[in-house]
Amino acid sequence: MNISLKDVSYFLAVAGTTRLSEAADICEVTQPAISKAMRRLEGELGLTLLERHARGTRLTAAGRQFLPVAQNLHAGDLDAQRLAGELRAQGSGLLRIGVTNATRTGQLAPVLGELIQQRAGLRVQLKIGRSDQLAKAVQAGELDVALVPAYADSVFACDRDTVGRDPLIPVVRAAHPLSLQSSIAIKDLLPFFWLLSSSTSTPFRLLNEVYRRSGLPTPTVVVETEYASELDMTLLRTTNLLTLVPQSMLSLSEQSDLHILQLNELKFEREVVMLSRTGVVTPLMRTLSERIRKHAAHLEKLRARK
Repeated sequence: MNISLKDVSYFLAVAGTTRLSEAADICEVTQPAISKAMRRLEGELGLTLLERHARGTRLTAAGRQFLPVAQNLHAGDLDAQRLAGELRAQGSGLLRIGVTNATRTGQLAPVLGELIQQRAGLRVQLKIGRSDQLAKAVQAGELDVALVPAYADSVFACDRDTVGRDPLIPVVRAAHPLSLQSSIAIKDLLPFFWLLSSSTSTPFRLLNEVYRRSGLPTPTVVVETEYASELDMTLLRTTNLLTLVPQSMLSLSEQSDLHILQLNELKFEREVVMLSRTGVVTPLMRTLSERIRKHAAHLEKLRARK
């Protein structure tokens, strides 16, 4: 069997659009070229991958089964091309990085700035998204690495390398009624509402479990947000809302008008992990991982001194 990787890429284009003409435009070839490629691929596999109908094409049962195999072949080919290019350029190359809102500033920015200064030929593409979205992009070969927070029960279908920690901690404004108390308990939170991510998120699930163990009703979220941001901090400073904030984000913000609630039950441990495709580690990826880990260790020492 002699499958052409170019034919595989054409197949993926057809599978994504269902129309040969659109696939041809995406691949910048003619429609007859796409048709010939599909016939070659089907001939090599001995399978019918596509069936034609009035409005285009659709995958056959065999085509649907072959699709994830084709995606892996295509991603592997891109990995090989990038690694070869990086080695030829002595590590200058292209690095495609996915980050969450929490990891882009505290964990990545200082390290990436240093790396860019030292490697004049380095090019970087950044994608900001949720952890699950970034993990899928890594699996698909669309990203080289993703830097995401991970809880104890987080599961990712790719390689993960722990590079630091970034717990969630409970925060209110400095003038909040709770900040004026010498000591507080979970039950003291009951009169106050939350600024938090959705009820399906891990932070809400962990918070709700603490409330449940304390015999309290489900916490009330009046401002639902996709992730912690400076907008959240602005709302926090002007209301009596409660929130959970990544430690790294708080350390970079102005803290004089914010107060950390001293409640160990509401400090939720999280690792910062670097995700990569299984078995794929380039020199650039390794360098990035090592520097992020070193930076994280430095921050931990600084916090310990406070």
